[in-house]
Amino acid sequence: MKKLDHNGMDQSNKDKSTNPHNRWRWLNRSIGAQFRLVSTLLAIVPVLVVTILLAWYSIDRAGQALQQVIFDELQALREDKAATLQSTFRERQNDMAVLLETVDALRQAAIDKFAAVNRTKTAALVRLFGDWDADVRDVASDPDIIKGTVDLAAAFKSLGAGRARTLYLGKEALDNAGDGSLYSTAHQKQHSFFANYAAIHGYEDALLIDTEGNVVYSLHKSNLYGTNLTSGTYKDSNLATLYKALKRDLPGQTYIADVARIDESYAMFIGTPIYSSTVHVGVLAYQLPLQAINAIVQERTGLSPTTESYLIAQVDNAYFYRSDRVVKEGRIGDPRPLTDYLGPALVETGHMVASGSTGSYELHAYNPLPIAGLKWAIITSGNVRETFVPQGVSESEDFFTRYTQKYGFYDMLLLQPDGHIFYTVRREKDLEPTS
Repeated sequence: MKKLDHNGMDQSNKDKSTNPHNRWRWLNRSIGAQFRLVSTLLAIVPVLVVTILLAWYSIDRAGQALQQVIFDELQALREDKAATLQSTFRERQNDMAVLLETVDALRQAAIDKFAAVNRTKTAALVRLFGDWDADVRDVASDPDIIKGTVDLAAAFKSLGAGRARTLYLGKEALDNAGDGSLYSTAHQKQHSFFANYAAIHGYEDALLIDTEGNVVYSLHKSNLYGTNLTSGTYKDSNLATLYKALKRDLPGQTYIADVARIDESYAMFIGTPIYSSTVHVGVLAYQLPLQAINAIVQERTGLSPTTESYLIAQVDNAYFYRSDRVVKEGRIGDPRPLTDYLGPALVETGHMVASGSTGSYELHAYNPLPIAGLKWAIITSGNVRETFVPQGVSESEDFFTRYTQKYGFYDMLLLQPDGHIFYTVRREKDLEPTS
């Protein structure tokens, strides 16, 4: 039977716990358990340490191996990208080498085209002046013209310059003044011929000059008519120069009087002496149609909007236009500002890239005209952006724009040796060419 204390606890168990003998026995058991625990721990700890060290070593080796794998992959990627970049740059270098050849070919093609234009126009001008030369010599050798010149000279002297000018000056259509004079009779015969001949060949005027320098006949009856080229108003004119050069020249010789101002306009003449057998009886002169020269030089089929041809002449140490310009300002007889290529143009065939009057760079191809008595040259000029960068008639983009798009270039620039940018595809503000 259990004993209960006043709290209702089992008194028998309490007695056992408070028994000294029992406490020692429990303590012995506790120390043994602790010893076994410590022994177990001492046995486990090295194993754990070794295990941990082995695990750490394995992890470290695995990490190093993984790091090496990653490094090797990155290095391979780097080398692959480097090889790709090197290949890309080599391809671009090869592209640039081909492109340079293309640009040079385009440049040479533009130069050749300008030179061909000049050759074609030069040949046409030489034929034109050759026709005029043949015309004047042929007519001057005609017996009717020879006799008519003799008759007009004698009748003019008899009638007097003042009376002749009163009857005919400014009256181009009048063939006979009806005054009954020998001059009017002789005038009618010559006028009917020259009116038809000049209309067919396009001459501005036809003139007969006697041996004393009197203009005894003029088709258009300009102010030159009836004057004396040795002492009169026009003694310093280019027609007077022609007369003086031919009055003692041999039959069949011709002389071209270069363009010069007469009154309010510019005029040019070609002439030849008139001989009756071996006797010099006068000079035949034609005023040449300058528009016929313009018609040849101003032909622009196949040329770019900024490209044109024009003629220049050297007079003393100055240069003047001998054709009207159509792209830029410049009329026949106007002075031409001096540039580096004007001098060479009069003596040799060549080309030059130089800054034009607008500040943009232009290609200038030139050659002298092989026409006796004239110191002329033909020049064909055009903006280098248009001449060196071809664009098809039906294409909205030029060659280099299409090239940059095809090969992925950001921009493409063309520069002169002095660093001037005359072309850029993107035309960005900082790189905008002045051309």
